[in-house]
Amino acid sequence: MKNKKLKFGITLAGLLLIFAYTTCFIILTDGRTVSDTITLSPTESHVESFKMNKKDTLYLEGSITSGTVDVYIFDSENYPIPSYYERYWDGLTSTFTREFDPIWSDTFYIEIYNPSTTNSASLSFTFEHETTFMTNLIINISISGALLGAILVTNFIGKK
Repeated sequence: MKNKKLKFGITLAGLLLIFAYTTCFIILTDGRTVSDTITLSPTESHVESFKMNKKDTLYLEGSITSGTVDVYIFDSENYPIPSYYERYWDGLTSTFTREFDPIWSDTFYIEIYNPSTTNSASLSFTFEHETTFMTNLIINISISGALLGAILVTNFIGKK
């Protein structure tokens, strides 16, 4: 019995150490970043998607070198046939910096649209999805819980 308690204590201490280590490094990381330079023909659009949680932030930065663009953000329910958008910025002609904080977790689609029927639009953009501490904490607790369950089952149900 004493041997099982020792195994359990060592296992638990190891899992807590792994949890602390991964939490320290994952909290410092950001989500996905997308950068590109595009040219949109008249009435053409470009779309990027991001899976976001309720407390995450999406930073949008762009530099328009020619033409005018509109930027729409849709949730998964309203894409690819948009009937409602979460955010909308129209008539962007130079540099822009915006941020988007969703009020629920979903996949969000960022559409850059050239509203002109005659002129092309050229731009460079960067979309940066920053995850929150709570999102990373929940992921780490889930992984640590699964590891703890697997180790406990292996230690206590295995050979005697």
